[in-house]
Amino acid sequence: MKEKIITSLFMVGAIVCAFAMNQNLNRISHEVERVKVESIVSSGKAIYMPGSVCVIKATSDIDKNKMREFAAACINSHEDWLLINNGNATYSNADEEVQQ
Repeated sequence: MKEKIITSLFMVGAIVCAFAMNQNLNRISHEVERVKVESIVSSGKAIYMPGSVCVIKATSDIDKNKMREFAAACINSHEDWLLINNGNATYSNADEEVQQ
């Protein structure tokens, strides 16, 4: 009986551990994508102007996959802009939060 309890606890622990690792990998993947987009936008390869246009560098040295990355950077920038203008975004003043 004791062995079954230990085995059960081990299995539950393994499942919880696997779930936690999956969550961390998803978060890391999201952060890598965010950094990649910020890198493209800050380098000037994809320039997003909210409510107007997105200018993408399109020279002969840019292959199809790079062009997709640049377009994705514009899409993500537009998504962020929509979130900000949606009214559902929440902002905080760090100075006020520290004083409270």
